[in-house]
Amino acid sequence: MKLKEWKIPGVFLLVFVLLRFFSAHSSLVEKYYSRGVYLYIGRALNAISSLFPFALGELFLFLIILGLFSFILRYCFIKRKKRSMIFIGPPKRRVHSHHIVSFILVLGVAFQLVWGLNYSRLPLSYTMGLDVYPRESGHLYQAMLWHVKEANHIRSQLLDGDYNKTYKIWGGYESLGRQYAELSPIHGEAKHLATSVFFSYAGISGIYNPFLGEPNINADQVDFMLPVVMAHEMAHLQGFAREDEANYIAVRACLSHEEPFVNYSGHMLAIIHMSNALYYTDRALWQDAKSHISEDVREDLNRHNAFWQAYDGWFNEASSDLNDRYLKVNGQADGVASYGRMVDLLLASLEIYED
Repeated sequence: MKLKEWKIPGVFLLVFVLLRFFSAHSSLVEKYYSRGVYLYIGRALNAISSLFPFALGELFLFLIILGLFSFILRYCFIKRKKRSMIFIGPPKRRVHSHHIVSFILVLGVAFQLVWGLNYSRLPLSYTMGLDVYPRESGHLYQAMLWHVKEANHIRSQLLDGDYNKTYKIWGGYESLGRQYAELSPIHGEAKHLATSVFFSYAGISGIYNPFLGEPNINADQVDFMLPVVMAHEMAHLQGFAREDEANYIAVRACLSHEEPFVNYSGHMLAIIHMSNALYYTDRALWQDAKSHISEDVREDLNRHNAFWQAYDGWFNEASSDLNDRYLKVNGQADGVASYGRMVDLLLASLEIYED
């Protein structure tokens, strides 16, 4: 092994370590990265990806898979008695272990620079001045009843055509931004995935591509969930990486939108999360709150559950486990369970329930 071959990997390793050290200082990340450098990066990437009407990330993923498949085929069919290194093609084009290490480190550094540092920014509850603390189940019950009442009212006025329209979700962010400018610094819209069926089997409703600044959604899921899922992925574009915060912002953006159907979508996500939380804290109150849900709203919720149950299986479980590990690696110690903490953020937003 030649030491000079490891100089480049060493440099990227040093950069990665420095970035991780920087990420340990949330106030610095918030001031200089999330509200500074990232805004230019996010806007530039989204401006480029927005030029394409399709999900650009899918094209890149297809090319990467094709490249890996080609690599494996060529490698497997090259006969060599001793393979002390991984290689492909003529000797001058051999891929050594230090090349692979360099690639992984470059990918890690790039991820942190273009978006990943947002995981280390200050909590949204702090920057918005939200008083988040464990509230009694009675508060959760009252909040859920409010969302149920609003959802019932909107659902009674919706027409079949409202479910089939295409909605521009940015209007909700624009309206929300008048009160909280930090929640909508980057204009953008989410794109539908052509490979949505794959994401359905993986149990994924949407995905944000940080390398392209591109929010994408699973277009096959039930119609009334599309707006709030779009808003969730767009929250990631705004630089909010934590899942609980993205869910909270998505609900707020939908409730701020001028279209009743988009409002309905936000209420439904809030009901789902609050219902799950109340179920485990006070079964009696959960039963009572559930009894107030109208038949039409209940039918929509049943459609939502039936859709995901139809795709339940080993691939869904493997995907969930992978996502759980990804969240933990990026500092969300609760992993997938962190999705439930968005309820505390909603309960702390007293202005929603005092209007």
